[in-house]
This record gives sequence, C-alpha cells and structure tokens, in this order.
Amino acid sequence: MRYKRDIVLCIGLFLIFLIMFVGNAASNDVSVEIDYTVDLVPIIATNTVGTEHEVTATVMMHQTGGDPSEEPGDPSEDPGEPGEPGEPGEPGEPGEPSEDPGEPGEPGEPGEPGEPSEDPGEPGEPGEPGEPAVPGETISIPIEGITVQFEVIAGPNVGKHGEDYTNTDGTATFIYTDTGNLPGTDYIKATAILDDGDVESNVVKKIWEEQNDIPEFPTIALPIAAIIGLAFIFQRRKE
Repeated sequence: MRYKRDIVLCIGLFLIFLIMFVGNAASNDVSVEIDYTVDLVPIIATNTVGTEHEVTATVMMHQTGGDPSEEPGDPSEDPGEPGEPGEPGEPGEPGEPSEDPGEPGEPGEPGEPGEPSEDPGEPGEPGEPGEPAVPGETISIPIEGITVQFEVIAGPNVGKHGEDYTNTDGTATFIYTDTGNLPGTDYIKATAILDDGDVESNVVKKIWEEQNDIPEFPTIALPIAAIIGLAFIFQRRKE
C-alpha cells in the first residue's frame, strides 16, 4: 500500500507547483507597447534664393504600459505544506499454532491487510503570488546610430536628397543649397530606417524668395549729380 501513498503525495505536490506557476505567469503578464516617431524641424522657414537650408530630424522610441525599472512581484516563498497522507490499515493477526505438539498444526491463515485510509489528507494551501508590477507612464528615448534619409519631394529643388546617422540625442541633419534660383516652396521629408520597418516624418516647408537688391550709393548719386550739373550749366547760360 506504500506506493499508493507515494502517488497521492506526488499528485498533491504537482498541484501545488502548478498553482504557483499559473500565479507567477499572471503576475508577469504586463503588456508593453513600443512606437517610433521622426520629428522634422523647422516646420517652415524662409530664405532668399541661392542660399543654404538646414533641417533636423529627431528619432524617438516611445514605450507605454510597462516600466522596465520595476520588477514583477515575487510569488510567496511559503507554498504551503502538503497534507499528511492517511495511515495504512493494521495487518491482520496470524493464525494460532496447533496445541498438539505431535503433528505440527496447520499455520493459521494470514489476516487480511488493513485497507488504506480513504482520506489521504488535504494538500496545504499554496502561498499567495506577489502583486504584478504597476504599468508605468510613456517613456521616450532617443535612438542613436539610426540611418535617416532626407529628400525634397516637391518644389524648385525637387529630387535633392541626403543621408545622415542619428547622434546620442537621436538627431540627424540635412543641408542643401538652392540651385534653382527661382522663388517657390520646397517640401522636405525624412525617413528613419529601422529593423521593424521604415518610419516617415512630418513634411516641412522651405520658402525661397527673390533677392531685392538695394542700389549702392554711387549708382544713385551719379545720375542725380549729372542732372544737377546740367541744370547749373543751363542756368549759367541764361545769365
């Protein structure tokens, strides 16, 4: 009957560890969402034609739902003691030997072994699992070493493009020179190349205006001086 007792004990221990495992898995079930953004600035700028323009892209990772600084709760260290198995029944009494010493008496029939207890004992209650970590707020982290591609998608300088890598602040820059020498508006976009897929930025504007040249002083003064001189000469002739 000992093997039955061992089986009951093993089943009890298995149920205890199963409950502990389910509780711990539930405590670790904290969903975490990760998103990426690319912010391109300045949103709008104005320059004269034929000059340079610079834009800056910032690549950020946003994590929402779980705070990596918080560990999930630990399950209780006391899983509860398993219940005591039932006591096996007492074996039956052996038969009495015959009172006649001449002939050896027939040995008595061995008694029936006692039935094991029907109540193997209730297993102990498992300890309560620890509380799961409280989800944190959104955390924004700049990403270094990301390839960012820039392109003028419309405007007088359409087709101009460049590439840069983000620094420790998550920023990359693009500088280009207006070669169209025409007034108009360029539309610029940046794209971050990530393992999880490309992420595009917002579109920014660059307005190119004509250069209004102000005449230098000699250019204005000479015609005026000539007119005054002619007027003086004619005045003298009249006199």
